[in-house]
Amino acid sequence: MPDQVLCRVHGPDGGRRVSCPADSLAEAARFEPAAGVYTVDRTYPGGKVVALDRHFDRLEGSARAEGMLLRVDRAALRTLLREMLDESGFDLARFRLSVAEDRPDEVRITMERFRPVPLEVRSKGVRCVRVGSHRYHPQSKTLGWMHGREALPESVYEGLLSSSAGEILEGLSSNFFAITADTLRTAGDEVLFGMARGVVLQIAPAIVAVALRAISWDEITQCQESFLTSSTRGIIPIVRIDDRQIGNGTPGPRTLELARVYESWITAHLEDLTA
Repeated sequence: MPDQVLCRVHGPDGGRRVSCPADSLAEAARFEPAAGVYTVDRTYPGGKVVALDRHFDRLEGSARAEGMLLRVDRAALRTLLREMLDESGFDLARFRLSVAEDRPDEVRITMERFRPVPLEVRSKGVRCVRVGSHRYHPQSKTLGWMHGREALPESVYEGLLSSSAGEILEGLSSNFFAITADTLRTAGDEVLFGMARGVVLQIAPAIVAVALRAISWDEITQCQESFLTSSTRGIIPIVRIDDRQIGNGTPGPRTLELARVYESWITAHLEDLTA
């Protein structure tokens, strides 16, 4: 039987339980309002987290970009997350923090059991497809964007957004990277500044040259490697976009090396949830 998600709301009067009959964060989204902001993160063994304050920073930054006045009680949210994790019995958890535009003094926490990315996905890579143009406010994570995303075919792992000039910018819920001419490229200011993206940009220069410049669709056939990143999935190799194969159709050596160093970085930066 599937695990049921846990839902709590933290406001001026503390935390309270809310009804949320759902088996996943995706299903629980129907209880979220149409306007507001959110962020998604996960826990690690022992109830640890990584750079949770960066997620709080982004939540507040997204709110500012949307004209909302938000300052979260970080210590209280950490405590509530710890209580929810203990109550759930989940060994690992994935959770969403969201704030409604009309209730900026309340933070909703929805938590599900975290299921790691299958090893086959990391070892064989995934297929992505182009799905449309970039977001109106790419540097903020809005609930409207979460609700507006269309479901992808089962054979497709992620949808990729493009600029009006045909540059591949980012995924629906991830950041996009490509290696071409021995340079790691990703879009600059016109995308969401993902947590995992920031780590990759920090560790990559020791492995491959880096350029903050989006790659165009016409350049895809020259790509040697490609991957996407997200804070809950890490680095996921891409081996095909639409009908075009990336490199030799298998995860490339620099992608695999970046993934290894990324996981080492995560391990070195684990912190207690209530730190």
